[in-house]
Amino acid sequence: MFKDYRIVCVTPVFSRRYLKLLSRYILLSSVVDEYRLWLNTTRLDDIKYCDELQRQSDRFVVERSSRVDDNDLATSTLYRNCVDDKTIYIRFEDDIVFLEPEFFSKFLQFRVDNPSYFLVFPNIVNNQFCLQLQTQQGTVAAEQSHPWSLDKAAWRHPRFAEQLHHAFLQSVASGSCAEWHFGPRTLAAQRRVFQCMTWFGRDFAMFAGNVPEQNEDEWLSVVKPSELMRANCIYGDAVVCHFAYPFQEAHLESTDLLSRYVSIAEGNVPQNAESLGPLSGIDLWAPRLFDAIGNIGNASVLELTDPDYVAAQIRLAGLVGDSRFLYGVDNQCMNTGGAGLWQIPMQLARCLVQMSNYSISTAIEIGTWTGWTAALIAAYLARLNGEFHFTTVDIKNHFDCYPAIQRILPIDFHLGTSADFRESKYDLAFIDGDHTYDSCRADYQNVGRGASICIFHDINDEFVLRHKPNQGGVPRLWQEIKSQTRKPDEMYEFLDHSQDRQIMGIGMLVRNSAMRGRP
Repeated sequence: MFKDYRIVCVTPVFSRRYLKLLSRYILLSSVVDEYRLWLNTTRLDDIKYCDELQRQSDRFVVERSSRVDDNDLATSTLYRNCVDDKTIYIRFEDDIVFLEPEFFSKFLQFRVDNPSYFLVFPNIVNNQFCLQLQTQQGTVAAEQSHPWSLDKAAWRHPRFAEQLHHAFLQSVASGSCAEWHFGPRTLAAQRRVFQCMTWFGRDFAMFAGNVPEQNEDEWLSVVKPSELMRANCIYGDAVVCHFAYPFQEAHLESTDLLSRYVSIAEGNVPQNAESLGPLSGIDLWAPRLFDAIGNIGNASVLELTDPDYVAAQIRLAGLVGDSRFLYGVDNQCMNTGGAGLWQIPMQLARCLVQMSNYSISTAIEIGTWTGWTAALIAAYLARLNGEFHFTTVDIKNHFDCYPAIQRILPIDFHLGTSADFRESKYDLAFIDGDHTYDSCRADYQNVGRGASICIFHDINDEFVLRHKPNQGGVPRLWQEIKSQTRKPDEMYEFLDHSQDRQIMGIGMLVRNSAMRGRP
């Protein structure tokens, strides 16, 4: 009971996979009087599991739809028995895997205090509309998501969902779920996905709980509230976590995320790892970068000289989201936001393996952008060279995770141009700034010509070549340098692309002065 209301939770059961988590949270709540499992499955194992739950506690009630087969799983009929005048009903989807501490008391108190709302939703992690509110709040950095029902990032992108779960679990481990709160938000006539919602039985009694089987979500969130001239609301200070949409499920189940939620449900909340430092909101993708850096730091020399291993770390960190789908088979490794490496993984991997042949103590990169390429190169070379320092240069600061990167890698970010370093000498110069011919040539004259090893990015890029203001850009300069190079200097090109497209491409000039062999 809660404030003289009977509390009944309802779950349409499609699979038992996640139900052991959800049922644990619900039964731990003293205010829940009854938990109804509405069977929407014909699978005998799932049915037996629900029957076993019913035997374990008299608060479980298993209900069976009169219309259910493999092709017609009816959920709308469950509302017909959710119309008691003095009852508040809470519907949970069966893949809700986390409820915030004190969820029921906060959520139900808001429901009782705000009877004018037709439906009330909690703050749902891994829900496309709630993600927008979390982003607006500044909790999550998710530049390319939208509150559409079928948003390609929030709904379809499994790596995005994985990172969202990692960010949320970090908050759970640190006891800071409140970071995700955004207060009450009244909803206009907007269709919502119902992973969790609550209503008064008396409100549904007005239409006898008769919800049409077609477009159930739209009818409850748009049609009926409009008829009643009542709004719905999201109460953002009560948090639950939804595990997976269909497009996300296979990938998420291949990770350890579900086992981590099981551990939390069993009362084993992990201690939070050391903070990564001040990031922009809860950055979804930086944890992947740090995982890749950690793997490189702990890898053997044999692994670091294996292009496949190195490429796997680049894919783990993630590639910049690009609507041109540049990466061939590696398109699946794109991040949804602006952060990531703008690299073909095998091109950069083979270039790094070639670098492993030389002793490199100082390096400079012209063109930092998000800094992820700089971070990976710095991690790789620092692992192989006892004394190493990396400088990365850009005219704008998009290196959001620099404060955290600087704590673990010998790297400095400089706001400026290559001209600021023309008096300096480096073992390695990586030129990846402005891709016009004149700018690229200036960068080469300033820092590349005096370096023992000079690397150019985009020596074979169709987009650079096609853009007339570039005047041939990097590919033109690279061809000029090739034509002027004489032995004993060496030149290497890394042009790998799974679809044989002219995308990016890395060129390496190794001068005779370069020292072979690591210390």
